[in-house]
Amino acid sequence: RQQIANAVATQGSKFSVKDVLNAANFDSYIYPSRYNDSREMTRYFSFEFIEEDEVTADVNWSIKSEKIEADGVIYGIIPNSEDSIKELQNVLLQTSQNEQRFVFILPKKFRKIQNVIREFSAVTTLRNAAINDKVLFDEYEVIYEDLREVIGSFISAYTRPEEYRSVYIHAGQQQSITRKAALTELLSKICDDVYSLTPVINIEAINQNDITSVAKNSRAKVIAALLRNELESNLGLSGSGQEVSIMRSTLIKTGILSENNGITHIDLAPKDELMHHLMNEIIAFILDARSCGKLSFGKLYERLCSPNGHIGLRKGLIPIYLAAVFHKYKKELIIQDRYTQLPLTADTLLQINANPDNFYMAYLEWDPEKEALVQQLESLFSSHIIAAEKNANSYDYVVSAMKRWYMGLPKYSKGIKKTIESKRVDARYVKFINLLKQSLGSHEILFTELPNAFGYADQVTAGLAENIAAAKQFFDNCITLAKEDLSKIVKNIFATEQNLPHLQQMSLASVVQDWCDTLDLQVFEQLFADGTEKCLGLFQSATADEGMLIADFMKQFYNEENVPSKIIFKQEF
Repeated sequence: RQQIANAVATQGSKFSVKDVLNAANFDSYIYPSRYNDSREMTRYFSFEFIEEDEVTADVNWSIKSEKIEADGVIYGIIPNSEDSIKELQNVLLQTSQNEQRFVFILPKKFRKIQNVIREFSAVTTLRNAAINDKVLFDEYEVIYEDLREVIGSFISAYTRPEEYRSVYIHAGQQQSITRKAALTELLSKICDDVYSLTPVINIEAINQNDITSVAKNSRAKVIAALLRNELESNLGLSGSGQEVSIMRSTLIKTGILSENNGITHIDLAPKDELMHHLMNEIIAFILDARSCGKLSFGKLYERLCSPNGHIGLRKGLIPIYLAAVFHKYKKELIIQDRYTQLPLTADTLLQINANPDNFYMAYLEWDPEKEALVQQLESLFSSHIIAAEKNANSYDYVVSAMKRWYMGLPKYSKGIKKTIESKRVDARYVKFINLLKQSLGSHEILFTELPNAFGYADQVTAGLAENIAAAKQFFDNCITLAKEDLSKIVKNIFATEQNLPHLQQMSLASVVQDWCDTLDLQVFEQLFADGTEKCLGLFQSATADEGMLIADFMKQFYNEENVPSKIIFKQEF
């Protein structure tokens, strides 16, 4: 007993009666049973003990409950004295008038419980510390159970209406609650009013905010199938897997996904009025982005999830319905994080679902010119297009193909600013190739930066694709043209007087070998400060394969400024 008293004495002024009661309360959640049964889902009210000092005339219950993860809150008020109960009741009747999601429970009579709570907390700590001492642990266990029974009796005054020990207040009125069934019915009526627009979606696995990893994987399959350009029958899903159940419950039974004459299509105006309203909310968000500019997904989630929107949709369901609507609008939608555009994929929608405030939507006005540009670029870069990417998005696949083409270019072609003959490369072509090095969004590259690069000032016109085709042809042929030009230059530099009249008919190997024959043999045994011996060795071993010879020459003697170096050593001899 002395150890318990000492432990109580060390608790200090920061000790919280409500925290101990909330931790000890087994009825921390109370369910609106009738509503849950009719809507095929699980809503719940959190039971929270609060102390008298928290009930004031200026309290905002909505703000106070923001961090509580529940569809509503039942507050159990802990009075400090008998005299304060009447005053607390008056304050609650006043402050709860416009608060639909809250129920307040106030005991009819004051019961001093603080000392019992302090002793219970101390015994709990000591009992846990004595886990290795069976005798001492058993002694604490007896006291612990006695105190727990007292606390349980105190809590039951709030959670068991049939004991007639508390009054129940909701929306500025005292309620007649004398049975647990009456309390759960009150909660159901609250949900009928606050969450009146919640559609019936019978799939418990994802009809909640936090779902299992298995359910996440199954849901991702459904989302990916919805985002394909061409919908397959039953989204390409078969068998008895969880993804099939999710598809049927969320899409087929709700009337969103249907099949007519072998063609699968998405209906954004299903006959179910509640589902129709849900689809309209998502469409309205897209149209708001069209008229207002970039919008945070947090605004959409506020509409779909918060009590103010009267839908209160569980986050586990949202990505599926976003995917269904986005399938219809995918050409117009631009999804971004804080830094750049993101592809419209299942992974992106799941990232949004985890933290919607960090992601944004913008709207792109789609027109025949943009459609034609995408088709022309698809044809131009067809050898670099991946079929799976094309089926998964509207135009990202074209940009991906362009970047794959760029990555396949030789280093010389990627960095060229001047030709072998010191002619400047068309500035439009340089801008074009530099665009593909940057981490820009697909819509920005295709419909803003490419037109700018070719002088069309943000306008997608018929001539743009032709200019891109010309630029591509230039970079594709860069190495071939450079080899031809360099071959001519080397021939002219090393041609002997005897070869000049018929130089065009001679091979490069013949020209350099004839020149080598004019040199003193000792030259080939010398080392030069500028590496001239490398070029001499290359010339001496030249074969009839002119392409290989000029390629080797470019690798060894072509510098970063695009000027043939070490050719002028001929003058030194």
